[in-house]
Amino acid sequence: MGQVKYPHDTLFKTLRTKHKLTQVAMAEILKISQPAYCMLETGASWPSFDVIEQTIEVFNVSFKRFREYHRCRKSFFKGATTRKSDGTARQERTVRRRAVAS
Repeated sequence: MGQVKYPHDTLFKTLRTKHKLTQVAMAEILKISQPAYCMLETGASWPSFDVIEQTIEVFNVSFKRFREYHRCRKSFFKGATTRKSDGTARQERTVRRRAVAS
């Protein structure tokens, strides 16, 4: 089973590139590890409330922007499909849960 990846830049990558920061610098600002930040930037995980709060405070991002980002990601993964080894389509609900929970 292939993993479905979000095809757009995440909110975190957009902020990082806009402010010309490295992943390490972003992780330090958000008070998380670099691997945890990398998962946020690639869309493999969703931020904790503390990370959302820190992002809002440091980068002056509105909660509305987080909500819009979440809505776009949710609608993308809701319709995503992958292929089983026998070639048949499989609805991606289990992959979506695993990607969000990571």
